[in-house]
Amino acid sequence: MFHVKHFVALDFETANSRPESACAIGLARFTSDGGITTMQTLLKPPQGADWFDAGNIGIHGIRPADVATAPNWQAASRQIVEFIGDSPIVAHNMAFDGSVLDALNHAYRLDPLTNPRHCTLKLARILLHDKLPSRRLPSVYQHYFGVPLEHHHEALADALAAGYIFARMLQDHGFAQLAVLSPPHSYIAKR
Repeated sequence: MFHVKHFVALDFETANSRPESACAIGLARFTSDGGITTMQTLLKPPQGADWFDAGNIGIHGIRPADVATAPNWQAASRQIVEFIGDSPIVAHNMAFDGSVLDALNHAYRLDPLTNPRHCTLKLARILLHDKLPSRRLPSVYQHYFGVPLEHHHEALADALAAGYIFARMLQDHGFAQLAVLSPPHSYIAKR
C-alpha cells in the first residue's frame, strides 16, 4: 500500500505558547503491511515553561494536576526515541509539532531527531486546495474518511488521524509525488 516501509505520526499538546511546554504526546507507527502501534504519555513541562494557559486548557483539557506525576521529556524521551527509530515523522502542522520536538530536545540538551519530516497540513493545502474551505485536521480527516474526527486535541487521536491521512495520501499519490509536492524536511539546528 505504501512506498515507504513505515512512518510515525505524532502530535503534541502544550501547556502554553512556549513550544517546550509540551504536556502530552501521542505517537502512532504505521507499517506497510497495515500494522499500527501506538504510544502516548502525559508530560510534565520543564521549569520555566510549566504554567498552564487557560486557552490551552480549554483546547485539550489537560490541567497542572494531570501532569503532576507525569515524566518530563528527559525521562520519557528514551522510550519515545526508540519508538520512532529511523522512521520518517509525520504531523498535521509539522511547523508546530516539529518546533515542540526540537524545543524539548534543546531544553534538555538532548540530541535532535534528524528523521525526515512530513506535514499533512502542507500536503492538504496543495492536494485539496480546491476541495475544502479548511485544511484543519478534522476537515481533512472527514474529507478522506467520511466520518467526523473524534477526540480532536487528544494527542493520540490527532496522531492517528494524521497517520491515516498520510497513509491515504500515499495510497492515492505515491511517495515520489508527495515528496515532489512537499519535500520532507528535518531538524534545523538552533543557533
